[in-house]
Amino acid sequence: MPNRASAGARAAQQLGDDVQAAALLKDAAEQLEKQNRRGEALDLLVDAAQLDPDDQVLRARLARECVKAGELDRARLFLTRESAGDNPDLLVALAQIELAAGRDDEARTLLTRLLTVASDRHDDVLRLALELARDGHVERAFGCVEVLADARSRRHWERAAGALDAFGREASHAPALMKLVEICVDAGDETRLREAQAQLADAYLKEGRGAEARIVAEDLVDYDPASDAHLRRLRAALELAGVSDIDHVISERLNPAEPLPALSDSIDLLDALEPIEVEESIPVEEPVRSSHPISPRRRRRTMRLCSKRWRST
Repeated sequence: MPNRASAGARAAQQLGDDVQAAALLKDAAEQLEKQNRRGEALDLLVDAAQLDPDDQVLRARLARECVKAGELDRARLFLTRESAGDNPDLLVALAQIELAAGRDDEARTLLTRLLTVASDRHDDVLRLALELARDGHVERAFGCVEVLADARSRRHWERAAGALDAFGREASHAPALMKLVEICVDAGDETRLREAQAQLADAYLKEGRGAEARIVAEDLVDYDPASDAHLRRLRAALELAGVSDIDHVISERLNPAEPLPALSDSIDLLDALEPIEVEESIPVEEPVRSSHPISPRRRRRTMRLCSKRWRST
């Protein structure tokens, strides 16, 4: 039967009836599948799709079959945004094809759609990113990680931070570390924030960007002036920035002069000075630094220090 159908398809094709030829090939493929001859059936379906390119149902089916068989080169013939639809497997495969072809914007769009329709496919996106990073395509890999971080940062910040950490183990990348800093600030995780800032300062030092490294290192020293590691980072940053009297700058950082109050602070203070009756003094305990969330003022300062404008420098 398959042979007769194939012969009939060739005859129909010779008569110029490609649609009929494709229908006969699909019938023959169905018979082969019943005989568990899937490879031969797939070959006939590929021929049928080429004869009838308007059969989107068949093209989507072929895309699924080729992806399932691991034949991405063959799937490329039939897999489009339309044929992929919202099928997670096809979206991953098409994104992989687009990345291989260097069409990163299209791949990012597909990965964003993937996480919208299947939020549990986090690991697929991370896998593609790490494969690119290991092949030396760091910037392209960060594009995938950024999609992942943006999709996760609002609700599942820990997974977003974990993805950025995994990427950071493959490559030292300042924009990725800045993204990690932003996520930690939003999450109020000061311990992880300081770890990310330390990595960011080190990345800037490695890239020879003394001015940026200095800003981050100064914030770290302000937070923990007893840290020798942070002081070493600040000293290295000052050397890169060409500061002449490094010891003096560091000494001033560790022993700052009492600043004059800002105008806004003075206004706030005057507003607060209303007559009140105090029956007894209440002792105020020093807050434990690591157990409190990041204050709004410190949050604003940190975000200024890690401003996105550094991306363009």
